[in-house]
Amino acid sequence: MFQKRHLLFLWVGLMIIALACSFGGKKTATPPPTEPTATQAAAQQSENTVPPTTAPATQAPAPTPTAGCSLDASYVADVTIPDNTPIQPGATFRKVWRIKNSGSCDWPPGTQLGFVSGEAMTTTGVVPVQAIAVGATTDVGVNMIAPTTPGTYKSTWQLITPNGTKFGNRIYAQIVVPAPP
Repeated sequence: MFQKRHLLFLWVGLMIIALACSFGGKKTATPPPTEPTATQAAAQQSENTVPPTTAPATQAPAPTPTAGCSLDASYVADVTIPDNTPIQPGATFRKVWRIKNSGSCDWPPGTQLGFVSGEAMTTTGVVPVQAIAVGATTDVGVNMIAPTTPGTYKSTWQLITPNGTKFGNRIYAQIVVPAPP
């Protein structure tokens, strides 16, 4: 009697697996879950206590406020301090660029212009930028201080979203600090 009942359960189980495979879209049967061993349980517990790591903000994709659009910016002109303008050692000046929203979506509120490379020539690493519509232009300025050592200096900047993603063309200020007479 026990063998017949056992065979009946085995046959019903196989039929359920066969039906699940044909209707569930899977080509192979999934084995039933098993109880983890003590070693597996300890490993799983330690995995669950390690905080997940996240990619740096610079590797995050640019946000898309509207599906299918992209953020972009293009340099238009130097409004002040054209390239290679002589600036006296230690003198303060204001570099202003005209940039255009050349993307397919508006820049989000909280967008900033951030220092990327070269000689910062400022104590401010970022400055706020007006949120503007697609196709519009805006002037963005940074207060700077010329280095005290003679030479040619370049400070490169780029737009940054509120979540830290850089976008658009890099823009720069390039000045010449003359040697004393």
